[in-house]
Amino acid sequence: MKHAVFDNDGTISTLRQGWEKIMAPVMVKAILGDKYETADETLYHKVRNRVADYIDKSTGIQTIVQMEALVEMVREFGVVGPDKILDKFGYKEIYNQHLMELVNRRIERFKRGELDINDYTIKGALAFLKELRQKGIKLYLASGTDRQDVIAESEALGYAELFDGGIYGGLGDIQRYSKKMVIEGIMTENNLQGPQLAVFGDGPVEMREC
Repeated sequence: MKHAVFDNDGTISTLRQGWEKIMAPVMVKAILGDKYETADETLYHKVRNRVADYIDKSTGIQTIVQMEALVEMVREFGVVGPDKILDKFGYKEIYNQHLMELVNRRIERFKRGELDINDYTIKGALAFLKELRQKGIKLYLASGTDRQDVIAESEALGYAELFDGGIYGGLGDIQRYSKKMVIEGIMTENNLQGPQLAVFGDGPVEMREC
């Protein structure tokens, strides 16, 4: 092994732990619209189960792709009128606003010294990264989270400098970035064979791409 690609959220950092519990109600509210409070139990549970299933299957992919799927679900259920359906960027803005409130609170607690690095990273992850670097393995960070946020959060927790191969994240355009593109680029640029590249992640995306 000469190169290693790591996912960030849930693999190294836990700053965004609980994102599913934020995304789920955002999606359910988007699908039900004005009927969120008055929808009958059957419809509500159908929507909630569909959302939960999608979130479970999409862990690790870019947020913008998840929001594209949300737009399709809103249209599919047909509860919200066509003129009130937002685009993927509109839904992403709503979700990010709620999520970043949580993330920023955690970063502030870390900066104040109320919690330390071990509270916001997976146990053993940083030691593992440092060991790989010491062995001369080039490290890359590739996340489904927006790139500027991945950089900011990894810098805040102090491990950004370990990724000498670069930090990658969503650019708001799936044609310009995906984990698959990063992996293929590393393989091509370094003329690697399969066993020379390791990929670490906690979501189905990493398993599919490898």
